[in-house]
Amino acid sequence: LSMKTPFRNEDLTKQSTTLLQYGMNVKNVIPMLKLLGDVSLGQKEKFEVIAYNFAQAMSLGRLQAIDARSMTLAGFNPITAIAEMRVKNGSKKTVPGEISSIQKEMEDGKVKITELVDAMRLATAEGGRFYNALINASKTYDGQVSTLRDNWDRTRAAFTKPLFEWAASTVLP
Repeated sequence: LSMKTPFRNEDLTKQSTTLLQYGMNVKNVIPMLKLLGDVSLGQKEKFEVIAYNFAQAMSLGRLQAIDARSMTLAGFNPITAIAEMRVKNGSKKTVPGEISSIQKEMEDGKVKITELVDAMRLATAEGGRFYNALINASKTYDGQVSTLRDNWDRTRAAFTKPLFEWAASTVLP
């Protein structure tokens, strides 16, 4: 994934670990990292905040106001995303009307994590506000530099691995 995104391998590893520690099934980690990366527009600092708050919500099975606020400050408003999804799926309310309902439901602990994930999927699907955000971010100067650094790290590791193996078996014991 780091080869196709503006994130470094260590950024993705750190957020993968967070998701796993908070209870995510390992098979869901990579697709979720892509969703989280898209809604963060490929920006590392926003990615960290959104991923952490998503993990907290996931561990509870519901979205709380503090997590929604942190995500919003990082650039992804989960309440608006859920409201837009509900309207698109046939709600008779307007987006502002749904936002009011969602805020009340959130106070009552009734905004389930599955609804947040569905809203993120809609927001990152074709036509959504965050569609292909990671791909677009990887094409920027910073995204290209990040990919170059990851490639260099992998190449360096491939060349130095035999040296470290030799040292571990010959010099260190």
